[in-house]
Amino acid sequence: MGALVASVANARRVADIEALRIAYRYRENELLKGMPVPRLRFRKVSISLPVMLTGLIPGVPAEINPAHTIVEAASNSFEQGIDSLAETLEKAEKLENPPDSEKRRLARYKRLLGFVQAGDFSGRFKAMLDTSLADALRELQISEGGNHPSDVVIQDVVGDTSDLVFKELFDEATYLYIQQRIEEEKGEFDAERARQDKDALNQDEIILGLKRLVRHSAEAASIKKATVPPDFAVTVNTDDIKNSGGGPDVVTRLSMVLMEEGLEWVTEYSHEGSERAKLVPE
Repeated sequence: MGALVASVANARRVADIEALRIAYRYRENELLKGMPVPRLRFRKVSISLPVMLTGLIPGVPAEINPAHTIVEAASNSFEQGIDSLAETLEKAEKLENPPDSEKRRLARYKRLLGFVQAGDFSGRFKAMLDTSLADALRELQISEGGNHPSDVVIQDVVGDTSDLVFKELFDEATYLYIQQRIEEEKGEFDAERARQDKDALNQDEIILGLKRLVRHSAEAASIKKATVPPDFAVTVNTDDIKNSGGGPDVVTRLSMVLMEEGLEWVTEYSHEGSERAKLVPE
């Protein structure tokens, strides 16, 4: 079926190239220049194909990496992300004439990341993820009833676990950071305000970007071998089908209708002058 779809798509490509060649010829001819250029379109292709199933190719379940491998990758990403953010904030502070609000925001996150680095939160993240991931993978095996979960399900579970641990850790880190700042300024500690400030800090793109980086690292490290789904061995050779014996009962007939939906490249320009090309429906 995939070969049929690919062949029809390739036929459209061949037809478009030929239409382009004809267009060039029309433009060079004074009599043809004003005439419409013929172009072939496949609005609908109906196919009825006899096939014979000759065997079943068993699938291969996903092979997951050991939990310590996933934890190591995620914790390394956490540490590198913190260091990289600290360097980025250091450079951003040196930019000329940034708005005062942006200067305060960058300075605040620079202090927060310094607090995280000094408190060995990377080590705590590693230990917390190790425990949480072991529990999550154990529950996954139980929920699947002993069957092998697919690589997509495994990556979702690993990514969600990473997100939960990250959020728990940064909630604690930002709360302690705010509490420390208030004590340094000898102000009165307001738990509700500290909670609101914590939530606002952790919804900033600086922290959300770090969380995505850690999640992607954990997901990428979770799968050793991807799931290979089961498949059928078939023959579509007419002579083989005719000579197989068994009559029409052994033949499977695939009937399908392919509808064409064209795509075209569109270039978008931003206010900053950058451009981006993307495929959109024709």
